[in-house]
Amino acid sequence: MLHFFFDLLYSMVMKALIPNKDTLFFLSKLQKEILKKTRCNPIYPLYCFQNEFPETISSFTILSPAAEDNQLYFPIEINSIQFKIPFGVIEDFSKNVKEILNEYADRFPRRERVFKISDASITSDAWEINNEKWVKIKQDD
Repeated sequence: MLHFFFDLLYSMVMKALIPNKDTLFFLSKLQKEILKKTRCNPIYPLYCFQNEFPETISSFTILSPAAEDNQLYFPIEINSIQFKIPFGVIEDFSKNVKEILNEYADRFPRRERVFKISDASITSDAWEINNEKWVKIKQDD
């Protein structure tokens, strides 16, 4: 019972950017390939959690996978602002992770037009998505 109240006290309310299902499938497939080669541990879900996103989104681009500190992530740009979709934790630094990630550079950048923005409640061991709203970026003529 005390654990329940502890989680309530330490839950965070954030925003989540959720790629569409085709993009999630693409990212998941790459995640599995990269984690197999690097022997890293996965991070789920493949969402971007932030305190806020821009009110109006005119561009969303997924860039080539990267590594920083002990984390693997897909860098994303929303209106030229940098964010991350984390997908792995580096446990074994003996592998040349950055060299492995460079093998996937030719599949990026990916300009996304359809995705969701939602509220997210995050605790130490769970997350919950609420108030999902689809966003569709208009194409330039």
